[in-house]
Amino acid sequence: MISRTEAERLVLEDLNRNAPESERVAILRSIPKPYGWIILYDAAAFLEGGDESARLYGNGPCVVLATGEIHQLGSAMSVDDEVAAFEKQRGLRG
Repeated sequence: MISRTEAERLVLEDLNRNAPESERVAILRSIPKPYGWIILYDAAAFLEGGDESARLYGNGPCVVLATGEIHQLGSAMSVDDEVAAFEKQRGLRG
């Protein structure tokens, strides 16, 4: 199983790869699952500095499987519904 720290590092690396410093993201919360991690994130300027104008909208959660594979989920539904749909599609138990 991948560690929380490693899952978060992978997501940050992926999302911040080409982002300018002013548009970097930071981890909001990590939720353990039997198959990996659900990683929630937002703008670093919002999470670390409280800048409301920097807050992201339309950012769906990331799923990091135990293998380190990252899946960016949508934001059309709630986080719970997006994750449930992903789990159902993949035959995973949450």
